[in-house]
Amino acid sequence: MHLLGMGSILTFMIALSIHFEINITIAISLFTLFTGMVATSRLYLKAHTKNELLIGFLLGCCSQLIILKYWL
Repeated sequence: MHLLGMGSILTFMIALSIHFEINITIAISLFTLFTGMVATSRLYLKAHTKNELLIGFLLGCCSQLIILKYWL
């Protein structure tokens, strides 16, 4: 659930930047950093495996990509 949410927010920010043609690279960079920090902490605490983290992140990204066509 952690990386699902982070992947969703990151993809949302990227889609906003592309669609509205605004420069929010600092926000995208920060969310990328936060996503990495969340993933690293989950691995460090041995709460998830690498595959679980990857699947969660991809589900978050894909959910935004699917809804993108209806939203924008």
